Amino acid sequence: MKPSINVCLVKMMCKELFKRAEEIIERLEQAGFAGYIVGGAVRDTLLHRKIGDMDIATDAKPEEVQALFPKVVPTGIQHGTVLVRHHGLSFELTTFRTESGYSDFRRPDQVRFVTELQTDLSRRDFTINAIAMDRFQTIIDPFGGQTDMQRRLVRTVGNPADRFQEDPLRMMRAIRFQAQLGFAIAENTMTAMRAHAHLIRHIAVERLAIEWEKMMTGDYFSHAKEGLLQSGLLRYLPVFTDNQPLHRLFATVDQPFTGWANWIAYMDIACPNSSVTDWVREWKLSNQVKKDSKLLVHLYQSFQHEPIEWTVYQLPNALMDDFLQLLTRLGFSDLTAKDIASYQEQLPIKIRQEMAVDGKDLQQFFPNRPRGAWLREQLEVLEKAIVLQEIVNDYDTIREWLKHGN
Repeated sequence: MKPSINVCLVKMMCKELFKRAEEIIERLEQAGFAGYIVGGAVRDTLLHRKIGDMDIATDAKPEEVQALFPKVVPTGIQHGTVLVRHHGLSFELTTFRTESGYSDFRRPDQVRFVTELQTDLSRRDFTINAIAMDRFQTIIDPFGGQTDMQRRLVRTVGNPADRFQEDPLRMMRAIRFQAQLGFAIAENTMTAMRAHAHLIRHIAVERLAIEWEKMMTGDYFSHAKEGLLQSGLLRYLPVFTDNQPLHRLFATVDQPFTGWANWIAYMDIACPNSSVTDWVREWKLSNQVKKDSKLLVHLYQSFQHEPIEWTVYQLPNALMDDFLQLLTRLGFSDLTAKDIASYQEQLPIKIRQEMAVDGKDLQQFFPNRPRGAWLREQLEVLEKAIVLQEIVNDYDTIREWLKHGN
């Protein structure tokens, strides 16, 4: 591995981000402090991956960082973390520290600020995340992270049992890195995961959901699937607990998903022992995920039993990729985005608001009928008839059509 070449290549893509980080580090150094780019930004730089954000570790304490920069947000000052805004970009600066005692399996009971970079790196989860870079692009790698990159391994820093007891979510993070990077999990790390898988039950489901979504959308989802099965983590996750049909279905899936809605819709359709409601409730997902998941299930059922034009009419553009992937996964791979676009072009209306009549018109057509559910039901019947071109979308034509009992 040639870190300097990797850095130069990625710097061409992220020149502004690196430039501003270097300016922050230079300011720290001018004040007598040290500063290093750490964590995911370094890992992804060395792997030629896109960099989302950039964290900086320093021996300056939070109040000293606040004194050096005009725009600082104290996001986690009790743990040594502040957010520095610099030329419109945000950088998280954290003081070198050690941690001890994790009674809630997440946050350290005690944080102690230190002055050595290596001590700070030693508290991190995996070797590939325990690499630092100074402002001259020199790589500091005390735990062999680059070697593990070459070997395509996810390995904990130090004793894996200690790392997982500190924060069991790290086991899910290992799985997530499998999905994103295609790496294997080191043997000693996997052994510790099997022994400590039960601890995942202590983790807030919201934290699990973030890792799960990154995992199921990763390019190497099949690697992560095997990691989940080998580690035994699956049996302790929401919905999966004591659900053997779902376990068997999961074991057959190899391709990544487009997101939560796509995942939930497929599981609802393919496994009678899990429903949209189960997934949304147990994983504490948003109402939007629930709405999209239910719509995808409905669209699949419509595709099975209704003319394709009616299905396409109901399909929002935002769910196009989800729907096509769902069909492919369920054995219907003939329909393409181009096909759907062609059907959409030929639709007489694109949305209900384009209908020539509305609820007020229907009341005028039938003045003796009181308001009620019949209005909504009749509009739905009319909408479908127009979409399927059983009737022309014209005011007078619709009025006569309705008057004659259709």
